[in-house]
Amino acid sequence: MRATYRTVGSLVRVAQGLNQLTVDMNADGDFAVLFGDYQQSVVGNRLACKYLIGAVCTTNVSESLQLRRYDQFGVPKGKASVVTSVSERNVEVGGLTDLTAGRIITGADVEMRADGSTVTAWSTQGRVGSIARGHLYTRAVGANDLPRLSREIGTSSNVLRGSVKLDSAADGSYALVHSTIGSTSPNGPSDCTVELDLLTADGTPLQPRTRVDATPNPFDCSPVPDVSMSAAGHHMVAFREAGGVRAQRYATGGMALAGLFNVTEPDVSRQGPVIASDAAGNFVIGYTLADGNFVLRLFEGP
Repeated sequence: MRATYRTVGSLVRVAQGLNQLTVDMNADGDFAVLFGDYQQSVVGNRLACKYLIGAVCTTNVSESLQLRRYDQFGVPKGKASVVTSVSERNVEVGGLTDLTAGRIITGADVEMRADGSTVTAWSTQGRVGSIARGHLYTRAVGANDLPRLSREIGTSSNVLRGSVKLDSAADGSYALVHSTIGSTSPNGPSDCTVELDLLTADGTPLQPRTRVDATPNPFDCSPVPDVSMSAAGHHMVAFREAGGVRAQRYATGGMALAGLFNVTEPDVSRQGPVIASDAAGNFVIGYTLADGNFVLRLFEGP
């Protein structure tokens, strides 16, 4: 049977100059787009600042995350709302020093709920002098486009770029996963960690953050772990480690079901994983093999 596709409504043009872009759709066909607006200005001669002692250059960066909702035909519902905005200022003194202050957005995701409300999550990375700080935030926006207060739900030394992923249950509660690289001691090795947060519909943590997995080798770190949650709240986290894919299943409320299990053998996965679930809690995990083939594996629900 040949698949057919049709364009519903007109082409949706969201914005220009995007830095972050993610989209999600609910069962009614309404969808939300989360996009980043990035602006940069440079004062001074960059070439001189790199090679000429005493030359001064300043780079100013401003970035915002904006949210816009559409109906099933691509017609905008309300206006675009600003979820967050950050800025960074970098001062280069040629041949001497590089001073940076501020934050940039390093990852974002959005979930479109059945009632038309949305929840967003994003990470930032900032630096004051030589001190780097990572931050993780979440924010719910009602169906009436009224944003609730953003919540900082944790910090780490380095939230990996693009690693923030979330998914929600029918009651609006949601799971948020991300990867970090950091050291437990000042001079110790960098650990790669996959971490999971479980939150209520308004972003209140349901329990302390869960460490899904950690490895002492940062080169084994999964660039983008993924999470999926069933309508009842059962959820599964999948990530790549040592060239293979591993996963962990959780019950509603966050209790781990059994232990970590291998979806693949080591040294077979090149990209992924991605994960999705149905209302009953059945899961599918996809990943790309080293030979370029894409594989899907199905798992029955609880």
